[in-house]
Amino acid sequence: MLAQQALSAQVRQLETRLGTQLFERTTRTVRLTEAGELLLPHARAVLETLDAGVRELEASQRAA
Repeated sequence: MLAQQALSAQVRQLETRLGTQLFERTTRTVRLTEAGELLLPHARAVLETLDAGVRELEASQRAA
């Protein structure tokens, strides 16, 4: 699990790399910007693919 501070730092690094904000932050809320909404389905797809790869690797290691 990733600490909130570490996650926030990584999100800010990604925003810097992309040159756009992904989240609108206030003292009370955090919500996706239009750019964040556009990127979200791609991020989900990447994570799903990574999870599938990890499951496949784990199954392969159990079978060995």
